Amino acid sequence: MAGEREGAPYSNSERVRSGAVIVEMTSPLALAFRAESIQWGLTAHGIHDDITDLWYHHLDRQWRTAPAPLAGITLSTSLFCLETFARDYGMRVWFRAVHKNRPDGLAEHVLSGDERLVEQAAALCRGCDGEWGRAFASFATALPLAKSGKIQQKIVETAAPPYEEPRPMVSWIIGPRPRNQSGPIS
Repeated sequence: MAGEREGAPYSNSERVRSGAVIVEMTSPLALAFRAESIQWGLTAHGIHDDITDLWYHHLDRQWRTAPAPLAGITLSTSLFCLETFARDYGMRVWFRAVHKNRPDGLAEHVLSGDERLVEQAAALCRGCDGEWGRAFASFATALPLAKSGKIQQKIVETAAPPYEEPRPMVSWIIGPRPRNQSGPIS
């Protein structure tokens, strides 16, 4: 079961499932994430670096009635718009990972956000053998609840990624702001 992970450091009562995922349809990384997310039973919304239709026809309505965590792999411009809208609904970015291919052929991942999410995602990244999209989908099904501490980690894969991205991609999780926190985690 998605919420019951062997060796997970947090109980199921400290975990939450992403309500849906958003993917950039021109990205091989995001498409791998989409395929795996669907296998995990998550609703996947595809975009082409424009969240306008998704925002007006789905997210605005959902966040007005029941804000729920949302995960995605998109371009940074899409995340910027979602992050801006999220603030109006008492939500914030819990986690982000910027992924880019380096000139030496390796992949670099810069993870930042809630300490628990970053630590777990870093362990996931180190063990994913270049399959971040697939690993991130399983991560989105049982997220540790975000708290208020924040950290950043940089990970460089030791093997070339199995995909070539047209531009740097960003994996992210947006969720409700803890009641005792007033500022965004970036």
